Amino acid sequence: MPIIILLILIGIPLLEIAVFIEVGSEIGGSPTLLLTIGTAIMGLSIVRLQGMRVMAQMKETITKDTPPVEGLVHGFFLFFAGLFLLIPGFITDSIGVFLLIPPIRLFLGRAGLATVILNNPKPPQNKDPEGNVIIEGQYEKVEDDVKSDKKH
Repeated sequence: MPIIILLILIGIPLLEIAVFIEVGSEIGGSPTLLLTIGTAIMGLSIVRLQGMRVMAQMKETITKDTPPVEGLVHGFFLFFAGLFLLIPGFITDSIGVFLLIPPIRLFLGRAGLATVILNNPKPPQNKDPEGNVIIEGQYEKVEDDVKSDKKH
């Protein structure tokens, strides 16, 4: 796993540099920089607007005594969308824009939740015929020594 993270940390900047060179050779250096700054500004403003909308929906959900699971998923992926849009580069901007689409965020959230559930199954529970959970264990009954303490 650490090798994969290292490859990502080295590979993404190298790919971003290659894309910068290609785009810069087509449209020029200044327009490339302005495009990068513009995408960051526009993307972060969209993230802010969507984040405010998600917060309002979560507040409404909580007032209805319903867990705000969907809002948490949206908030989680909006955070990463903002992070990717803030990092200069066209590849990270593409990932950030991809995460701005609500159905994609929900799909990724469900896929991630399914993966967590499949990789962490519940331990089997012992139940009696009526369906009550049986908890096995040991106990020791300790007598109260209050009477013996008062005599001394």
